[in-house]
Amino acid sequence: MCHNWGSGQLGSFERYIMADGTKMVCPICASSVYDSELSGVSCDKCGFPYAFIRFFAGDQGKTLWENKVEKCREDRAAGISLQGLDEKGATENAEVCEDVGVPGSSQKMAFEEAGQTAEADEETEQAAEAAVESVPNDYEDRPIPVKLISANVTSERMIEITLDNICNIGNAAVDLYDMNVGMPLPEKEIYDVAELATMGAKIGSVPNICAKTLELIVPGKKEYRICAVTLKGERVAVSNCLSCSNYEKVRIHAERTEVVDGDLYIYLQDNLPPGLIGIRYAVDAKNDDGEPDFRHGVEDAHNMARLPIETYRSDGTIIYRNAPKKILYVSVIGEYMAEGGVHYSNPSNLRLFNKPKMEISYEMAWGILGRISGRKKKVKLIIKCNVDARLPEMLLCCHRTAKIPTKDPRSDPDSIILCKVPEDLKYMAGFRKEIEIPDDVWEEAVRGNEVRLFLSSERNVEFKVRGAMLTIP
Repeated sequence: MCHNWGSGQLGSFERYIMADGTKMVCPICASSVYDSELSGVSCDKCGFPYAFIRFFAGDQGKTLWENKVEKCREDRAAGISLQGLDEKGATENAEVCEDVGVPGSSQKMAFEEAGQTAEADEETEQAAEAAVESVPNDYEDRPIPVKLISANVTSERMIEITLDNICNIGNAAVDLYDMNVGMPLPEKEIYDVAELATMGAKIGSVPNICAKTLELIVPGKKEYRICAVTLKGERVAVSNCLSCSNYEKVRIHAERTEVVDGDLYIYLQDNLPPGLIGIRYAVDAKNDDGEPDFRHGVEDAHNMARLPIETYRSDGTIIYRNAPKKILYVSVIGEYMAEGGVHYSNPSNLRLFNKPKMEISYEMAWGILGRISGRKKKVKLIIKCNVDARLPEMLLCCHRTAKIPTKDPRSDPDSIILCKVPEDLKYMAGFRKEIEIPDDVWEEAVRGNEVRLFLSSERNVEFKVRGAMLTIP
């Protein structure tokens, strides 16, 4: 027979475990800990060695545990340590008893009590070991949560879901749920199966346990708040939630959108979707040169600025006054009226550089020229930047036929890539970056032609580049 001390079998002791089974409380000092954080059964705060035992092999083990709890409470009240009493410990505890004035306390009584405590300890340890041997490990029965990486709408009825940790969940099942609108994100990972009905509705399952990407067919147009739910027995683990919408996006016209006289003019692509009643938009500025940071998703649409569709059709643009001279992150969301309510699309995003261009300067140190072979050795590329910046990836190139390379080397088969300069996440102004170029890359280079440093196209707007000593000797 096996007892779970969270199941109400222990009378007054059942109050020491929370109803949801995820948080446990020490019966001695009342300190609490989530069961997911437990590293053993002892209490780190008071030292009670059997504070968080959850299962017992039978009535004897349960009774021994209850007696041990009562004994430790009495010892705690009398100032006696919870550590096991040997001869030295008994002497110390006898002195403690005398200090606090426990009636009838003496060294002899402490030694007698030490023997009784040692016997109780041994019996309780045996019961605990029997419980561990006879009861399945609770942690093995816990469902393991997966993680949602992305939820991308690929068509009106299809959402592509990408998951992580999916191969580590054992023999559990994974379902996909559309969480109720306005419900806070889960504050805990483990729930009872019955709680799922209050959280949302099932919209799909993961057919293959190790499928990291799957296509989810959705019933219709709406904003979805998707969670992955791992089911094992009567318990479920809930993942993070991702929001998306399959209402048609309103797309930014990147080529026309620009800053004029300090104001940002946001243009949308022609052929606006039918049923559109408004445009929600936001412009965020960022001081550093990090990766794009678009902060607004479909769940934030109602907090964004709104422009009625009639106003946009009349003006032909969205005007954002006094745009900061920084990197701008522009987000635009379509607003629709359908089925008696307002609905929103996924955002369309644009990163716009609205600050003075940073300057990258570079020069070639041509090193040693072989007198007989004519081969170049120990050639270096030297790079400087005038400000603190995140330098982009760069390619140093020359051309097989043209004197000056002008095309992007990634798409020009006649370009010779001499070296690749990796991205520098934090380059400090005034420092030099020196890169030694391998000797063997010059074999196809033509004397008299020039080298050029190319930036990735999306970062070209941020930098102006000038070079020196570029002709191949």
